[in-house]
Amino acid sequence: MFVVVGAVVGSEQFLAWGWRLPFLFSIVLVAVGLFIRLRVEESPVFRALESRQARARMPMLDVLRERPRQLLTATASFVANTAIGYVFLAYLLSYGTSVLGVDRTTMLVVVIAGSVSLLVSILISARWSDRAGRRPAPTSTARCCSSCGRCRSSCWSTPRRRRS
Repeated sequence: MFVVVGAVVGSEQFLAWGWRLPFLFSIVLVAVGLFIRLRVEESPVFRALESRQARARMPMLDVLRERPRQLLTATASFVANTAIGYVFLAYLLSYGTSVLGVDRTTMLVVVIAGSVSLLVSILISARWSDRAGRRPAPTSTARCCSSCGRCRSSCWSTPRRRRS
């Protein structure tokens, strides 16, 4: 959107007020996201827990105690992606145009390419953290999941044994 708006309104207008337009247009994305979120049904496991009003007393402590490695993996992947995102989206554009003297449109294309690589990085990190999250805590044992009725199912609430 920044490249399109910059090309339509011109460089001076873009710097004066045009940079605000892509943010205004993002209202459409917010509305679409809200529409989708309000229409997505909760998982059967969540609905069962909600109907029983089953809540952990201190869920964060449970996660820290039962799955510290998985928490660390997910946290590290999030921090790495966020750092890369800020470098590409905020600093690089400013540095390239003001210090290096590169044209703003060229720098926007570079930032877009960086954003695509960030997306790929996020997808890979999500895949890795999902795999790490499937590994059980060392003390867990296999048991049947009440929501799907299968032992060692893919249900998130089911502890599983380590593969041998």
